[in-house]
Amino acid sequence: MAASLWHVSRWALRKTSSSLNFCRASQSKLSLQRNLMSVSLLGLDKFQREKTGVLDRLGSNKDVFKKRMKQEIEHVNSPIFTEDLTTLAYITETKEDLDLFIQAIMRYHEQETHIGSRKFLISTLLLRVLHQYFDADMAMKMFNNPDFGEMFETSVLSYTLLMDMLYKDGQYDAVVKVYNTFQSKIEGFHIDNHTLYLAALYRMNTPEALKMCTESVAEVFESNKTLSPRALAFAAILALKQNRPEVVMELFVRTSDMSYNYVNFKTIALCKLGRVDDAILILQSVVRTDAVHKMNIFTQDAVNTVEEAVNKTQNQELKLIFMRLSKSLKEGGLISPTPLEDRLNEPVTRQLLPKTPYRRQSFYRRN
Repeated sequence: MAASLWHVSRWALRKTSSSLNFCRASQSKLSLQRNLMSVSLLGLDKFQREKTGVLDRLGSNKDVFKKRMKQEIEHVNSPIFTEDLTTLAYITETKEDLDLFIQAIMRYHEQETHIGSRKFLISTLLLRVLHQYFDADMAMKMFNNPDFGEMFETSVLSYTLLMDMLYKDGQYDAVVKVYNTFQSKIEGFHIDNHTLYLAALYRMNTPEALKMCTESVAEVFESNKTLSPRALAFAAILALKQNRPEVVMELFVRTSDMSYNYVNFKTIALCKLGRVDDAILILQSVVRTDAVHKMNIFTQDAVNTVEEAVNKTQNQELKLIFMRLSKSLKEGGLISPTPLEDRLNEPVTRQLLPKTPYRRQSFYRRN
């Protein structure tokens, strides 16, 4: 096993620069693309804070620590301790550092004496380091290597980190593959990974992707689980891109509240189906809703879709109704200039529910 693991490290890292330019180039690439999952949801913000603290604490002793770790890796009988492995993760800054960290993981993975959470620790540490320097290819090679694959089997978050990295890199087929593996390894419904799966299908934008999407959504509904708002939006926009507005109508059959997704996607779908009168009713409902519930609820592209559909009817009375509604929406600040698809690709975040006498503080998905 050791030989194959070392091969993974040497071969996969050969393409990487050997200086701080490696980190800077990776971070530059990172800044041009956006995580689907927020850094806080992935634990990357906490990782960065810990990294800063460890670097400050070690100071000039950082290189001494790296030298000692190299020596311990070279000596087969020297154990790699969890604390040292964690420290090494936080001080990884160059290609050589990353190479050393992966070698340390290999040795740690091979040790017979370890704690029960070893697999979880290794995979999340590794993926946060690779995520930080945006090496999706290396992460996927580690995942596909049978000697490393078992590290992922106990960690939902490891799959989330990997899928988010692959999504960011445009490897949508790989996201689907990892999700299918995840489904076969870990029981239960996990909302973040499912959202990433539907996001990848939306990006693929093919009839086959829509088929997989609708089948997955149907399974979720049949098991009485709840889709995240973002997952629902990905499914809806994929259906619209595939010219299947009737699918959008089915997606929202369980929803009657005036949510952002509901009013935008259902309005567009109704217009595509030629049901302009029903689309107008949604606009009227929003205008009449209490002010506290209506903040930039429509996107301009959704309103434009209604306008185009109304103009095609040649119905002057309907045009006047739309003009009045459009004016009310604008004056009420109910139209967002941000395109629907741009909102769709903002990072998914999680907020805290306020404490009540009957409920502890807990998390909920905002978008």
